[in-house]
Amino acid sequence: MRYSEAMDVLVEMTPGTGWLARENDRVVFLPNAESIDIAHDVIEPLLIPRDVNESFTTMREWIHSGRPLPPMLLLSLESSVRLMSYDLGGVEVTEADTEKKHRLDLGTTTEIVTVGMIANIVVHDDDENASGMLVEGVIRASGLRVYMHRGWGTAGARDTNISLPVSDLHLELDGQTIMVGNGLVIGRWPYSHPDFDQDLEPLILSDPAVSRLHAIVQPTVDGLALKDSGSHNGSWVIKSNGESIRVSPDRPQPLSLGDQIRVGDTTLRVQ
Repeated sequence: MRYSEAMDVLVEMTPGTGWLARENDRVVFLPNAESIDIAHDVIEPLLIPRDVNESFTTMREWIHSGRPLPPMLLLSLESSVRLMSYDLGGVEVTEADTEKKHRLDLGTTTEIVTVGMIANIVVHDDDENASGMLVEGVIRASGLRVYMHRGWGTAGARDTNISLPVSDLHLELDGQTIMVGNGLVIGRWPYSHPDFDQDLEPLILSDPAVSRLHAIVQPTVDGLALKDSGSHNGSWVIKSNGESIRVSPDRPQPLSLGDQIRVGDTTLRVQ
């Protein structure tokens, strides 16, 4: 799972015959149908090093040495974004802060380093609805889309005007305490949804069964309530007695201590 952090990242892909790999906050993309041996010889040396600088140094040395290389892209998903491509066209990078666009043309060797915000990176993918997502590992793919959004840190870190009393209840996920504050938006990538409320805190879940904007946990006069946002797979509250309640988009479900919230394949506990 990936929670709301300094940088929220969603990697989506279009299935195909190329190779896409993600590990250690890095992505390597080979758009052509290279053999498994060629893909392995390229991907492993770029993803394994703990220091991302070593990965970029390795790729740069390969290029300058004249070693035969397939068209490829190396992307760092850390707070400062780095991208290096070789012999790869169809790459477009948009910076959200300035709306500046970088277009990488076929046959060039290009490196982009930015400490600004990247809105998205599109590689060989004209379809805005990429049909899969990659959390970690290696997969066959012909196109790549990366969405990035700078978060606000832990819940409640921003100054907000809370008109309702702050509940003593909070959520827990994989041992991590999640405060609700003025409201919590649960989703796979709520930023791109037209109904996303920027005054609420996002909880980003790398769960393919979770909708982009799936549900909202709201403070109420009595504590907390869960509201489904018209999600594809629905939102559920499991009571302490085992009763399972599907939450209606037009009727928030009150939450009690010990309840479980189930969205997609993810379960959060009310503590």
